[in-house]
Amino acid sequence: MSNSTYNISFDNAYLSSFYSFFKSHVVDYKAPLHLNVHYNFGFILGVVFVIQVLTGLFLAMHYVPTTELAFISVELINRDVNHGWLIRNIHSNGASLIFFCMYLHMLRGVYYAVSKDV
Repeated sequence: MSNSTYNISFDNAYLSSFYSFFKSHVVDYKAPLHLNVHYNFGFILGVVFVIQVLTGLFLAMHYVPTTELAFISVELINRDVNHGWLIRNIHSNGASLIFFCMYLHMLRGVYYAVSKDV
């Protein structure tokens, strides 16, 4: 009996601490008044960077960096590696997406005049 009572009080203490953490970090969090969708570009930039690293590591496993075998290894990635064409296209388009998100992220800072003195 005492063991179940201990578990209930532990659960209540755990839920109470979780609620106080959630309330202080999510509900009562002080955010700018003009917070909008443009603030997501930094996060998107980080996600695309992680995707670039992962696809780059996968492509590096199959790429041979010699003048004789470089083109053949790229063709091997496209034809023989399972979904290699998809990984290669994600990696090549991700490079453009990084620059696009980076420009939008910097333009948001310029538009909202982040660096000016308040």
